[in-house]
Amino acid sequence: MWRASLIVALLSIATEAGAVKRWLEESLPPEVAAEKLEEIFAEGRRIVEANKDKPADKRRRPVAVLDVDESLVISQEGIFWDPRLRRIPGSLKLVNRLLDEGWHVIYFTGRKRKLWRRDPTDPQRRLTPRQRTIREMQRLKFPFGPNTELVMNSTTNLRGYYFKKRYAPRLKKRGEVLLIVENEKDIVRMLSEKFPRALAIRINSRAKYPDTKRGNAGIDVMDDLRCTKRGPKEPESPPANRRPNPNVRAPAMRPRPGAPRPPPGRPSRTPRA
Repeated sequence: MWRASLIVALLSIATEAGAVKRWLEESLPPEVAAEKLEEIFAEGRRIVEANKDKPADKRRRPVAVLDVDESLVISQEGIFWDPRLRRIPGSLKLVNRLLDEGWHVIYFTGRKRKLWRRDPTDPQRRLTPRQRTIREMQRLKFPFGPNTELVMNSTTNLRGYYFKKRYAPRLKKRGEVLLIVENEKDIVRMLSEKFPRALAIRINSRAKYPDTKRGNAGIDVMDDLRCTKRGPKEPESPPANRRPNPNVRAPAMRPRPGAPRPPPGRPSRTPRA
């Protein structure tokens, strides 16, 4: 009898575990995702307008906390410093727009800053992890300047979740956190609880660690970071340096309805030899 009860209990636990894995995995439609981003941009403009006449030391500004790997950029191999690293669609335009509208952008990554020491004789360690991360992001055109900040994991033994949880209270000193972008489920849940006013976005890419909680409350799942509504895809124009094929005739131009037609002329005759 106790064996049957044990089997039922294990099946129920497995079912619940399977249900937990499905949370935070259903992405919003592109139109809804774009509307939510536009709403948070409007809130940021309101804060900038309300604080523009205040002294610089008392001025509040909107802050965006953006994870890097699998949130702004995604690798083909799932590793840091992948030469084939590419941007999440819309991520670069999002960052540029945030800066143009007066936001403070924090690149908040779990990459370890002390992963190795700089060694000029070693090609792989010629740059520090921080320098290599900045160079990698600059290669993908991500901006760095007075209103941007790169925060890396300063520990050697803590994974990203525990480092970000410890560091999160410092983010409040930067301004009003209104936007959070993260791919790990446990981290986006933690940051959403600490900053309930912010739009918390989970990018629906790879997640390395399991989710231990249930529900989607306060978190929106998106496939990318495109801020505009997407219509039908426009046909791509041919390259400017492409030469026309002399063997292909161009289609005849038809006159517009109602346009005057030229008077009929004599057909050209080819002289006989």
